[in-house]
Amino acid sequence: MKCYIVCHGYGPTHSTVGWLAEKDGPYIYMRNENWGKWAPKEDLRYQTGGNTWQAAGPLTDETVERLQGFWIGTGSEEPLSDSHVIGAPGTQPWIDTVVDKTFVDAMSAFDDRLFSFIQHEKVWDKGRDCPPWDGAFYIATLLPLRPSFDLQRSDLVPKTDAAERYKGSYSSSSARRAVKLSATLETPIWRDGYTRQVMCTEEARAALEAIGIKEWWFMPRDLIDDRH
Repeated sequence: MKCYIVCHGYGPTHSTVGWLAEKDGPYIYMRNENWGKWAPKEDLRYQTGGNTWQAAGPLTDETVERLQGFWIGTGSEEPLSDSHVIGAPGTQPWIDTVVDKTFVDAMSAFDDRLFSFIQHEKVWDKGRDCPPWDGAFYIATLLPLRPSFDLQRSDLVPKTDAAERYKGSYSSSSARRAVKLSATLETPIWRDGYTRQVMCTEEARAALEAIGIKEWWFMPRDLIDDRH
């Protein structure tokens, strides 16, 4: 039996989610000498866990309201006009994925417990000076978070030097991984609590591939039956 880690590819439509105060302005990464105000990556909060390693669930109402004042900037080697996603699920507790209406409709029909979708009007392809695609843009927030790996069969160790907000994070000492079968039974897409990697079942992989997301790929992982 297998499940999969959802991975970001690096093809010609590889893109990332960045934040701008103005669509033609510089990217805002964190609060520093160039930006001393509310910063999307550093100050956003989730309803569970705030902006820590345990962040889960939807964004807070205050965060959603503040984000409306910012532009999302992106870019890629080839136009994103035929793409359905900007970015991909990452491991940090910040916004990393923007999707189109096709993605929203497909994933909502597959399982409406998986994502929170928030429409965002201000999205800009900085290299081409235009929106990345025609139609609406949605910030996609994956909701479920739960520990998934069998630590006895996986080469993962707790980080001892993690910043306070990232306490509970694990690092890899090799590629060996084994996922508990029980982790796949509640929802078909989730974020692992040890690594914050996004994982999915075979059925969820098929649903994502049916959308035609050429920017993502799926790394198989063994499942360990831990139900006995």
